Amino acid sequence: VVHPELFTFQDLPGDVETSGELTQGATVFDRRRTREARPNIAVATEVDVSGVTDFILRGMATAANGSS
Repeated sequence: VVHPELFTFQDLPGDVETSGELTQGATVFDRRRTREARPNIAVATEVDVSGVTDFILRGMATAANGSS
């Protein structure tokens, strides 16, 4: 992430489901509060939409102008 300040992260316990019939290949996060669940992935749970949109539009404008 180029601008982490545009996101809110939460550490969650997660894993890739490898044997589920409906969820095979999906990343699954357990948001229940249990002692067994240990956070192992920082997950973006909120985004500053206007900040990200501005960043993308400025990048596209820069690319269109051919400058860096």
